[in-house]
Amino acid sequence: MSKTSAPLTERLWRRVDRSGDCWLWTGGRYLNGYGYLKVWRDGKWTNGLAHRTMWEVVHGPIPEGKNVLHSCDNRGCVRPDHLHLGTQSENIREMDARGRRNQAAILRGERHGNAKLTDVQVATIRAEHTGAYGENARLGRKYGVTLQTISQIVRGVSRTG
Repeated sequence: MSKTSAPLTERLWRRVDRSGDCWLWTGGRYLNGYGYLKVWRDGKWTNGLAHRTMWEVVHGPIPEGKNVLHSCDNRGCVRPDHLHLGTQSENIREMDARGRRNQAAILRGERHGNAKLTDVQVATIRAEHTGAYGENARLGRKYGVTLQTISQIVRGVSRTG
């Protein structure tokens, strides 16, 4: 580690805006809104998530299998009393209870924004499929999708719900 780098706690705190209820990370942020900073781990520099680093500075190591969750639902917040430990399952339950989960992740079938086929078309493809040579390509052309998509539909890998 470089002798000239400022201590982690100093680098962490100088990038925190404590002017509001949430203490916002003013350093680098990923596109998903989580803050990050360089931390020294396992003999090398790596990006550490700001809220996890704050937890470790204030409370100590994060136990294995635990995540640092936001009670405020603000990914940029690093205020210690807005953070708590929990499992991934608890995180998902909290997101669902607050209506914060990405809806595309739970929408299925034609309700999913990226769906190219209706549920009726999927059922028709399964009914029409004979298993003959070239059938997937033919149905793919008919419905405007790839033969791989047809194969996945027929095998039940895709659009199972």
